[in-house]
Amino acid sequence: MHSRNALKKLRAHKKYYAKLAAENPFYESHLKHYACQIANLNPNYQVPVQMDEHEYINDYYLYNGEPQFDYDQFIYLVKIWNRGEKMSLEKFFRHFKLLTAGIETSPATNIEYMNFAVAFWRLPFPKHIILHFIRIIRDKFNVYSARMVNYLCVWMERKMAQLCASLGDESPSRLRESRPRLLGQRGPQNCATIVDQMDRMQLA
Repeated sequence: MHSRNALKKLRAHKKYYAKLAAENPFYESHLKHYACQIANLNPNYQVPVQMDEHEYINDYYLYNGEPQFDYDQFIYLVKIWNRGEKMSLEKFFRHFKLLTAGIETSPATNIEYMNFAVAFWRLPFPKHIILHFIRIIRDKFNVYSARMVNYLCVWMERKMAQLCASLGDESPSRLRESRPRLLGQRGPQNCATIVDQMDRMQLA
């Protein structure tokens, strides 16, 4: 159990140095230091999950290794994942069009462009997290990639399930038995709620 005030101070320092690091790379080491301090409050987050480029899931191959999100960033992603709001294909397409409007790609017809959007929409994950990952990939690489979004969502799913198991509420055999209930068709939303609560309750 950790003090809420201690965590608040660490996050305030991290936010302060994040602003400085955006203007001066000298402060990046300070930012990483406080990100590590926060992550150490939940050492289970540091345990890697297996990600292999030869795994074929949801019609896409994954990538090796884990994405680089610190613990605070992960908790933010969990909150987006856990919104639980339904989204129609029409609404999703409007968001997709706005997010990808500035990306230079080979010329595509409206039907082809719609097919790109449908490929993302069909991924069996919450639509808000899919759109958020599209934004992250766009800002970092200036592309949109269903394979990369699928990889990030699969990693999120596995990391949340891993942290659920680390709470000690379920043995490995119980976790395997409850996996379909936790994960369901759209991912581990019950598990996401627990992980979200972990941050607020300061369970580490």
